[in-house]
Amino acid sequence: MNYRWMILICLLIIAGCGGGGGRDPLNVSGIADLTMSDGVNQDDSLYDSQSFTTTRDGWVQVTMSSTTLDSYLIVYRGVTEDDEVGYDDDSGTKGNAVYFFHAGRDETYTAKFTTYGEGTHTGDYTFSIKEVTGPDTTRTLALTIGKQPHDPAAKRTK
Repeated sequence: MNYRWMILICLLIIAGCGGGGGRDPLNVSGIADLTMSDGVNQDDSLYDSQSFTTTRDGWVQVTMSSTTLDSYLIVYRGVTEDDEVGYDDDSGTKGNAVYFFHAGRDETYTAKFTTYGEGTHTGDYTFSIKEVTGPDTTRTLALTIGKQPHDPAAKRTK
């Protein structure tokens, strides 16, 4: 076999073009706002949600940042709120929410963007959902020790 063809085939495989699914990593971000027309949680706080499907086995980072809201996010497996993966309130910079979790390829999740505490807080926020190489494991481990599954009643007692 001609070595040039072997090199070309190897390069195509490495580049993800060799018949196997070199899809781009998940990377969704945007600017949104919580308004009175959004969904309402049991504690009367407003929420938006965003469903997404992973493209590979690995780490996913979900963030919510705002200068006017106390950011709080919850991640669910699937498109309903039946299987909670985890949540975060203040792990990001300036008290914003950031949550890392390990996901399998082609799995669907829903991120729920809301606020900490009771009541109808409105305002702008930014969000991102992206596949990453991994979290800062030292910091993430320290922040996740002792976290229990999301309990709306516990959210109010901070």
